[in-house]
Amino acid sequence: VCRKRERRCRSGGGRDLCREMNETVHTILLTGGIGSGKSSVRGVFESLGIPCYDADAAVKSFYKDHGDGPCLLPDIEALVGRSLRGEDGQLDRKAFAGIIFKDKNLLRRVEEMVFPALTQDFISWRKKMASEGHRTVVLESATALDKPDFEKVWDFCLWVDAPVEIRIERVMQRDHCSREEVLRRLDLQSPMESHLDAIDRIIPNSGTPEELKRSIKQSCKIVF
Repeated sequence: VCRKRERRCRSGGGRDLCREMNETVHTILLTGGIGSGKSSVRGVFESLGIPCYDADAAVKSFYKDHGDGPCLLPDIEALVGRSLRGEDGQLDRKAFAGIIFKDKNLLRRVEEMVFPALTQDFISWRKKMASEGHRTVVLESATALDKPDFEKVWDFCLWVDAPVEIRIERVMQRDHCSREEVLRRLDLQSPMESHLDAIDRIIPNSGTPEELKRSIKQSCKIVF
C-alpha cells in the first residue's frame, strides 16, 4: 500500500503524478469506516492550514432550500412522487431514509442525482481554494470509494482505521445508540480490504492526538 505511489511516480508511465502535484492543487481523499475517526484526522489537517471539504455536510446542504450548493430536494420529491418535507419545510430525514433504503433501484436513482452534483460542487470549491493560493486540499467522504457516480477527483487516498471495538464504542457515545445498531451500520459498509488497490496510506487512529498527528505527517511527507 505505502509503495504504490512511489512506483507510479518513478515509472513515468501514465500520469506523471509527481509533476502534477507540483503544478496543480493536490487533492487528498480522507475516508474510512464509521467510527474510525475521520473528523479527528480532518481536524489535524485544518490545524495545519489545509482546507477541508466535508462531503457529507455538503450533501445535506443539497437537501435544503437555502443551502450553499444546488437544491436537489424538489427533483428528489418528483422522483419519489411525494413530499419529503417536515413541518419546518425542510427534508424529513427519517421519512426519506425509510423510503430510499427499502428500494435499491430508487436509492440508485437518487445517487445518480446526488454524486455528480457533489463532484461539481467540490470542483468549484477546489478552484476557489486554488485562487486563494492553496496547493493542497482534503476531501472527506465516507463513501467515495463505494460510489461509481462519485467521479475520482483526488490524487491520494488516506484510509483512517481503528480496532472494531474502539469504533463501536465511539459511535455508541457519539450517536447515543445501541451496540446492535452500530453493528448493523458496520455491516452495511464495505471493509478496508475491499479497497486496498485504491488506498495509498492507512492512518491508524487508536492512540493519542499527538500520535495521530505524527502518523499523519509521516504518511503524508509528500504534502508536508
